[in-house]
Order: sequence, then structure tokens, then C-alpha cells
Amino acid sequence: MKKYLLILAVALSTFYSQAQPELIFEKANTLYQQKEYSAAVAMYDSIVNEGFAHAETYYNLGNAHFRLGNLGMAILNYEEALKINPDDEDAQHNLALANKQVIDEFNVLPTPAMQRIFGDISSVFSSSVWAYFGIVFFVLMALFASIFLYVKRQSIFIVLLIITLALGAFAEFMAFGKNQLEQQQFAILTEANSYVKSAPADAAEDLFILHEGTKVKVLDAFGEWMKIKLPDGKIGWINVAGLSVI
Repeated sequence: MKKYLLILAVALSTFYSQAQPELIFEKANTLYQQKEYSAAVAMYDSIVNEGFAHAETYYNLGNAHFRLGNLGMAILNYEEALKINPDDEDAQHNLALANKQVIDEFNVLPTPAMQRIFGDISSVFSSSVWAYFGIVFFVLMALFASIFLYVKRQSIFIVLLIITLALGAFAEFMAFGKNQLEQQQFAILTEANSYVKSAPADAAEDLFILHEGTKVKVLDAFGEWMKIKLPDGKIGWINVAGLSVI
């Protein structure tokens, strides 16, 4: 009897832990509809902080921040939603609208042709899938190599060895390159503005100023500073207090 009670208690606890975020989410949605945006933000944030957030949570949180005039936080949460669900058309649309309000504009550097081709091909699969294909091709190569020693028509297996070796090497190359792309970090400036310095120090020279909502690529970190790169190729250091990593 005690065993069944324990199982029931665990089941109820699991159900409650799963149902609670959904209840908070629905309450936050109600508050949003009632134009209680600050209260809605607090509830959406509680879901995110507990690790239960999904794409819709970030999307709604972005909308609430946008209504409050928090441009940087709105863009950050739209980006988070798209990170989970890149095909979310609503998040794409609202992100585009929010980005139109960003003050900073950049002349984006053109992407080299080979880099574009690599990006198009590598985007078909994740790095782990590319790595799996590489392993499969190398296993096939080893199999063909073992058969090669015991057959007369060795020319066929030489061709198969070359093909599987090439495909395996190609897949592993794609896996490595895709992993590098997946490891890239981007951040959104969530403060009204912040100076970009020539070095990671308050006393360093001011290079230029960035404004709320600007998206930057994170290259490095040192203490309370991040080394960033802008779409136009400019590089500098900015205090982490003004940045939120996506």
C-alpha cells in the first residue's frame, strides 16, 4: 500500500510541476490581454527562470516588452523564440518591426561566395548529423577495405574506397564547420546606449557608441568586458552590463 501511495505522490508531484508553468503562462497571457504588461513580463520571466520556457513564452515576452517600450528586451526575446523555432513567422515579423526602430544602421559586409555555399549546404543538417554521416561512410570504407583483400575484381572496390573516403571526409568537414557556426554567440544591447572601447577598460579610448536593440557578434570575454564585432566589420570592447547574450 505504501508503495502505491509513493507512486501516486510522485505522479501528482510530476503533474503539478508540469501543470504549474502552463497555469502561469495562461495567467500571463490574461494579464497581457488586460494591458497589464509589467505584470505579464514578471510572470513570463518566472517561467523562463524556472527553465520551462518555450518559443511562445519568449515570443509573448517580447511582445510585452515591446508594449512597454523596452526595445532591446523585445528584440532579445524574439531572437530567443527564433532560436528555438526558426520558422516562427510571427516572431520573424515582429522582430523585423522591432529592428526598424533600432537607431544604429550598418553597411553589412558581403559574404564571400564560398562561405555562402558552405552555409547553404551545412544548414541542411546539424553538426551531429553531419558527424554521424561521416562515421557511417568511414565504416563503409573499412568494410570495403576488408572485402578488397578477398575478391578478384578489386578495381570496383578501389572506386568504392575512394568514394566513401571522400564522402566521409566531406561529412566530417561539414560537421566541423557547422559546429563552429553553432558555437557563435550573439548579444543584444538592452541599455539605452553604451560606448564601445578600444580595450577592456573604462579608461580606454571611446571608439563609437551603440544604441538599444543593436545585435552584435561576441568574439571574446575578459572580466566585465566583451569583445564584439558589428555587421560592418568594426570591432571593440563593451561592458557586459549593457549586453544580453542570446
